[in-house]
Amino acid sequence: SLDGTCKIHTVEHGIYVRILCPAGDPIVNLQLSNERHILIQIEKDDAYLFLYSINGDLIRTKKLQNKVVDMLLSDQHIILAVNHVSLPQSTNKKESTISVVTRIVIQTYA
Repeated sequence: SLDGTCKIHTVEHGIYVRILCPAGDPIVNLQLSNERHILIQIEKDDAYLFLYSINGDLIRTKKLQNKVVDMLLSDQHIILAVNHVSLPQSTNKKESTISVVTRIVIQTYA
């Protein structure tokens, strides 16, 4: 919603179930999977991810070492584009940014 939260309602009747607002910070990125997971990234710290069930129950919180630029949520994996910022060896203190993709396993199916 416009206030930076995720409001969950039932599909059949639109009845309010609960509100998701991890750490009290506005949501900047939200992804849904076919397996009914909700992945949320908050504004305050771009390195924190929150994984919820479709009912709004918190499944897992993960703090990453780098800023998340974008993310995709599939049935079994979270695919992240993150920024790695490093300082060059020269005396010039400009930052160089490298984007990489990483994968986090949500669950493994037998």
